[in-house]
Amino acid sequence: MSSRRDFLKSGFFGVGGLGLLAGLTSCSTFDDLIFDDRQFSDDQILIIGGGISGLHLAYKLRQSKTDYKIFEGSSILGGRIRSSEGLDFGASLFQQSDLVLVKLLKEFNLPLASTSSTHFYLPGGAERLIDTLKNRVGGLMPYRNVRLKWRMIEIRKYSRGYEIVFSTPEGFRTIRANKVALTLPPSQWSRVNGLLNMPEMAWAPEWLKTLQPESILKMHYTLPALTTASLNKKSKVYFDDDKDSINVLAKNLKNNLTGLEFEIALRQKMNLQTLQIESDPAMDAEKLISLINEKTKLGLSAKKLTADSFYNWSNVDLIQSAYFKNSVPFPESVKKEHPFFQVFGDFSASSKTHTVEGSLQEAERVFSNYV
Repeated sequence: MSSRRDFLKSGFFGVGGLGLLAGLTSCSTFDDLIFDDRQFSDDQILIIGGGISGLHLAYKLRQSKTDYKIFEGSSILGGRIRSSEGLDFGASLFQQSDLVLVKLLKEFNLPLASTSSTHFYLPGGAERLIDTLKNRVGGLMPYRNVRLKWRMIEIRKYSRGYEIVFSTPEGFRTIRANKVALTLPPSQWSRVNGLLNMPEMAWAPEWLKTLQPESILKMHYTLPALTTASLNKKSKVYFDDDKDSINVLAKNLKNNLTGLEFEIALRQKMNLQTLQIESDPAMDAEKLISLINEKTKLGLSAKKLTADSFYNWSNVDLIQSAYFKNSVPFPESVKKEHPFFQVFGDFSASSKTHTVEGSLQEAERVFSNYV
């Protein structure tokens, strides 16, 4: 029961929701009805992964009054989108041509700030979008629709659909469903027992071999606005004989401050036997800062890495996260051959691949497939 209490304290509920639960959770019958996962029905859609793709699919399903549950292996929703004091540790800069994203921001009355005629960012951080989706997806009783710290560890077929085993704070749980929407990143597929052996995933091992994993190092600094007056809103700092570059984004913050975001891609390798990513040693933070200072004359001091895990991104100054360049497009046939088992995310988008817009487009495709 402790994990349920932790969930109720995690920020999903308003005062009214907490008051309602305070008067009802003492009733064991009510508790069993609300929290017993044996209440799942075969018609329910199970969304595996609580990043932007899974959240947007859940939001669309809730709008259409379609039953769903969303499972996230970490303690918070949002995937690689994290923000702090107006700066983003994940997705940060977006294109004016991201029509699904722009429409969603307008629907939620979230402002955007243009950096040019082609790009914009969200004042206050991109996590504002996640927070809004989180509230819409959870509703008054979020535990009816959302499971945090539920990590998928095994999947198998059964006569009527799919049987999924989760590792949870209260032990292992097995859930059955006819419809599964899998939005885990490719780097996690090989960690789920049975997943790559399913007929629905027969294409995956060969496709995974074509991916080119990269890791993003991102660093944040807050400086007086005058210090960066000469820095373009969006620019690149080149080094190493101009073969590589550091992306620089300057954001207007409160109190006449500017937030700088520096980002560099590091190449990684994938073990073709285990299909696991083998990370090269991350570039030393001091070396990266030295390169930035050499090119920008900003005189920055290095900050230490405090966290680098997808499962705990709190209090992060520097993160390392992975994404993939597809040398072979995601197989379009996969999206049609098994309509009740959908694999999707930014990696599967036919356009706007590896972007928030691509994630949203894919969520809407899966939604139209199910509803």
